[in-house]
This record gives sequence, C-alpha cells and structure tokens, in this order.
Amino acid sequence: MSLRFSARLIPAIALVLLASGCLDEEPPLACPQLSTTGGNPVGKWEILDVCMEAPLLKGESCADLREVIQGVAGTGSVEYGSETIRFDMTIAVMRQVTFSRSCLGTLPCDRAAEILLRDPAQAVTGAVCRGTDHCVCGVRQKVRMNHTDTYVIRGHEILESQDPTPYKFLVVGNELRIQQNTTQIRFTRL
Repeated sequence: MSLRFSARLIPAIALVLLASGCLDEEPPLACPQLSTTGGNPVGKWEILDVCMEAPLLKGESCADLREVIQGVAGTGSVEYGSETIRFDMTIAVMRQVTFSRSCLGTLPCDRAAEILLRDPAQAVTGAVCRGTDHCVCGVRQKVRMNHTDTYVIRGHEILESQDPTPYKFLVVGNELRIQQNTTQIRFTRL
C-alpha cells in the first residue's frame, strides 16, 4: 500500500469544502525534506515517528479556512523484501479545522461533522463541529495499513504495484525515512 494513507489523511473536512475550491493541490511540506534519497530498504523497520503537514487551503468563498494538526502518532512496522513489501501500521491524526459557515453553503456547522463521520474512506473516528457564523471542527482520523504488495525501486523512489504514486526513501545506517506528499515516516531497523 505505499503511503496511500496520506491521501486519506488529508483533512476530511476538505472533502466537504472541495466543491468550494478551498483545497490547493500541491501543499508545501514543512517536515524535514529528504535532501538525498536512496539506499537499500531491505529489512524490517519499526516506526519511530511521523511528520505530517496540513495542506495549503485556499479559495474565494473559504478564504479564512485554516487547519492545525494537533497531533500525529504512528505504531507498527514495514518490511521490505527483495521484491515485496509488508505494511503492518496504524497512523492516527488529530486536527482542528476552522472556516466560515458560508463555505458549507446552506448547511449548519454541526452537519459538517455528520458528513465526515459517514465517509468510511476518510477513516474519521470522531468529529465535532460547532459554531454559527464561524465553524470550528475537531477531527480524529485513524488508518490501519495491513497488506503485502510488490515494489520496484526507480531511481531514488519506490513504486508499488497497487499504487501509481511513487514515494521518496532514504536509508542511512539503521534509519529509514519514507516521504509521500505531506507525510514523512521515520523508522528504525529491527
């Protein structure tokens, strides 16, 4: 499964607001960038930490849309064989999203939480939205990744057969970092 979870962990509230043109497609990444990439990822690796950035949100009708990631945690491991990869990880994220109620059209703020909780693809385990003219949403997401795939290394990126989006990787000593979109995970060799 490469890091497809990062697409699922992009703020679920943004899906509600996407029709308003509030989500920028290429958010900046303030997590430490991988200045060099490559190495040999073969082996079993345990998560040390996860860094995730909030996407850049924009739009005329949602100009005041803001997101703060309040916490990210990861547990589990990944194992790279010579041609296969096995993920057994859980990533949890706490977010606070604020925006004008006008971003929802005619819906009241509390309905945004209902919409988020109904979408199983977003892995939202809890959401509360309050406000009258200005909405404040607390959103909890949890994604479990437990699967096996095949992969190839192309240059300094890993490409898995079930996911067309490659991700960067770096192995230095007993540390592996993988980065896709706005998420970077740091592992230690087991």
